[in-house]
Amino acid sequence: MRIVKPMWIQIVFACVVSACLFGCSEDPNDKAARQFQQQTSETLDNFAKNRDPQATSEQLEKTLSRSRAGGLSGDSASLVAADMRLAKMQLNWTDLQVQTSQLSKAIGTLNQTLERLADNTAQNQRIQGLLALSDAEIVETERWIGSDPNAQSLKGQLAEAQAKEKQLLEKKTALQQNYQKARDTMLDLDAQADQKLRQAQTAAIDKQAELEKAGFDLKSQKKEYYIKAQQSENALAEVSSDLEIVQPHLKRLQDNLRQTEEKLQGLKTSSSRDNLQKQRQELDAEIRQQKDNVKQQLDRLVAQLTQHNKNTDEIINSVNEIIEKYQRVSSRQLEPNVSMSLGQAYALAGAITAAKVYTASDLGLRLEGILRTYETVLAEGLSSPIASKPDIEMTKKAIAYFDQAAQFYQQAASAAGQLRDVDQKATCAVLKGQLLVVKSKIRLADRIEDFETAEKTQLELDKLVEKAKEYGPLFSQSATAILLTKGIDFIPMLPVDSTMVLEGIKKDFVNWRKLRTTAAEAEVERLLTRIQELRKEYPGDEQITPFLDQEQQAMEQAKAKGFAEEEAAPMDANEAAPPADANSVGV
Repeated sequence: MRIVKPMWIQIVFACVVSACLFGCSEDPNDKAARQFQQQTSETLDNFAKNRDPQATSEQLEKTLSRSRAGGLSGDSASLVAADMRLAKMQLNWTDLQVQTSQLSKAIGTLNQTLERLADNTAQNQRIQGLLALSDAEIVETERWIGSDPNAQSLKGQLAEAQAKEKQLLEKKTALQQNYQKARDTMLDLDAQADQKLRQAQTAAIDKQAELEKAGFDLKSQKKEYYIKAQQSENALAEVSSDLEIVQPHLKRLQDNLRQTEEKLQGLKTSSSRDNLQKQRQELDAEIRQQKDNVKQQLDRLVAQLTQHNKNTDEIINSVNEIIEKYQRVSSRQLEPNVSMSLGQAYALAGAITAAKVYTASDLGLRLEGILRTYETVLAEGLSSPIASKPDIEMTKKAIAYFDQAAQFYQQAASAAGQLRDVDQKATCAVLKGQLLVVKSKIRLADRIEDFETAEKTQLELDKLVEKAKEYGPLFSQSATAILLTKGIDFIPMLPVDSTMVLEGIKKDFVNWRKLRTTAAEAEVERLLTRIQELRKEYPGDEQITPFLDQEQQAMEQAKAKGFAEEEAAPMDANEAAPPADANSVGV
């Protein structure tokens, strides 16, 4: 498994080096300070080589304990030590997710055991019938194959399974139609509301309030259809889960029927009571063993889930301890870093807690479906030991973590905004973190059917997305944007070729040099507005930004000079401006 070091570790890594040097440079003669600087630098150098966050954190804490460094340098080292511990918790959670897949495999193994048990039980029932009617083996086999109305026969079971599959498919189609109808109604209400609000903007003053109210009333009607759409979506998930169980069961029945009909042909020519007796004894022993296996596998599954939850809680507790360490960092210079780290920590705690809810609920739902499918061959009263309903209290705890994460991400953004020369990539990263925790909160609220919270949080998410769009490709081409707006079925587009885009932009900036007087002035005003739009669309592009700077400067000089003083010379489209960088290459 390839582990990618989070970008925030790289940022804090650089910050702590500079902070420690700054703190120690206050007194060059202070031997303890110089020793603290040297030990800290060596520890971080080792991390650059071995990428072991746990060892680095422990070594930094030992250095801090021995030196008792305070102020900015001590807080910086404490911050990076906590960051390293948080990185280790992320790695631990990655390892823990392997256990989740093992739980899923365990249920798959249980399903296979039950399928074999069902096959053996069916075969044993057939053999027992044949032994009881040894003189009429063929008749008994024909009875076992049976016909559609006989629910105890293979054909009857097949017909029942086919009917169940048909019922589920019809239900799925109806739910899809209900979901689409609700979505279409929501879109129609939005369109009607927008139309009313646009009419209000141009209507007479005495009509504006009425039109605006009508628009907002239409928007408020969306809630009912949002709930209907969500309920349909949840029901669709349950139907799809049932189909994943029923369809393999149907295939097994079809195969069993085919095999039994082939055996019938053999019985018509030859039969051996001794052979049937031996088969029955073997099947009896195998069925007893398989029933024991089912119970043992269920016990192991519960034990695995219990251990998984225990391991999960240990990571969450460790993250909470790390949060306490962050909260003890008091240097104002590190406020953006601390807020960002707290946001990361609370987001991780929320994600792990949410995963705990999803794991138990999904496993319980799947196990209930499997046991329900094979209930005829299981001991009476055997039920799923894992609840399929999500743990409400645990879900609320995860939501609280996400709320805390969003709050600290916001604090990080506010603190960073007060600094000079703030990197757009860094502020965009903070906003993307905030977007993801808000999205996670919506998903949790939907899981427990708290649609009011989900709808309210969705409005918050929509506002954040609009804000994120201001970062242009930094957001729009990011994995976060794809997840939020396109979903997992998104097919990524090719990277933007800045060279080709620039050539297209240049053509729009040629004619203004040929115009004079008022025509030139109007064209320049239009292009200056266009420049601001392009800056938002391609922020910081190494080729496009220099061209826009050059054109804006030329236009402002032309405005100051006056457009009627001299006639502009024509210029070829390819000569609008020199390349931004002779060595620049398109993305």
